[in-house]
Amino acid sequence: MKAMDLYKLFDVSPTTGSAKSKWVRDTLDAQRLSPDWTLPSRMDAWTLVWMLSVNGSRVDVRPRPLAVQQIAYDKGLIPYIPALKQSAGSRGGQDGQ
Repeated sequence: MKAMDLYKLFDVSPTTGSAKSKWVRDTLDAQRLSPDWTLPSRMDAWTLVWMLSVNGSRVDVRPRPLAVQQIAYDKGLIPYIPALKQSAGSRGGQDGQ
């Protein structure tokens, strides 16, 4: 839905709607492409979450060794350790977080 349609639905002016939208974004610290606002069920499929810059090159951390994933997780660069989730999932356990 476009913002203008939402403003009309709530019967507010575009100026008021825009100001309130900005207040909500600022209050929630909502940023585009933030993994904080991604559905957990979609996190595995979202490649951008797993891309890290290593020596100036972008690399996907998922196929890297567990030790590398652990370092990235400890630094807050990835939301969980993919290797642990996969191994736990193959045993039918929890997601390894």
